[in-house]
Amino acid sequence: MTDPATLTATAIATLAFTKFLEGSAGKAAEKFTEAAIAKMDELRQQIWAKLRGRSRVETVKAAIEQTAKADQAQVNQVAAYLQVAMDEDPQFAKHIQALAHEITLMQVEDNSSMTQINYGGTNYQTQIGTDNTNFFSIAEMQAHPAQVLEQAAVEPILLTQDTEPSYVILSIQGYQQLLERLEALENAALGQLAETALQTSHMVGSETFTRELYRLASLEPNQP
Repeated sequence: MTDPATLTATAIATLAFTKFLEGSAGKAAEKFTEAAIAKMDELRQQIWAKLRGRSRVETVKAAIEQTAKADQAQVNQVAAYLQVAMDEDPQFAKHIQALAHEITLMQVEDNSSMTQINYGGTNYQTQIGTDNTNFFSIAEMQAHPAQVLEQAAVEPILLTQDTEPSYVILSIQGYQQLLERLEALENAALGQLAETALQTSHMVGSETFTRELYRLASLEPNQP
C-alpha cells in the first residue's frame, strides 16, 4: 500500500484533472467509482482555492473550465505551483495527499493492468501503474536483466541491496518527464517570486523612471 506522504504534486494534480485529460475522460468512470470521481472534484476545488490569485494558474483554470478539457502540459503547470504550496504549507500537503490517497483506493479492480514476469521458472504477477513501484534485488537484476529492463519500460524499478533501496531504473521517457517536471517546478517557483516582488515593490512614476534612464544613458550627473 502506498504511503500518502509519497504522493507527488504531479500525481495529485493528475488525479484531480483525470476527467478533463484527453484520453482519460471517457475512462474515468471505468477506472474509478462514483465516489472517487466526486472526491476528484473536491480535490480539484481545494487545489484551485489554494492557488487562487496566481496569474498563470488562473489562466489555466479559465481555459480548462471553458473547454472542459485539459492536457498534460496544463496539469504540469498546476502541479509545479502546487508543489510550491505544499512545501510552504505542510498541513495542506498532508491533507491533499490523504485525499488523493483515498481516491486511489477507490479504483475499480482491473486485471488488465496486471503483467507477469518469469524468474527462475516462476511467474510473478505485478500491477502496472503510477501508484505502484516494483522492487527487485540487485541479484535478481544481475540474473534476469532483460526481464527487469522490460518492466522498467512501463514503470520505475527500485533496486534493493541488503533489503535497502539503493538504485532506481527509469526509462528514457520517464527520465525526460522527470526533467520536464523539475524544470516546470523551477520556472513556477521563479515566476511566483517575480509575482511576489512586483506585488510588494514600490515603483516610481513612469515619467521619473524614463528621465532617469535617459540620464544614465547619457552619463549626465544626477540633478537634485
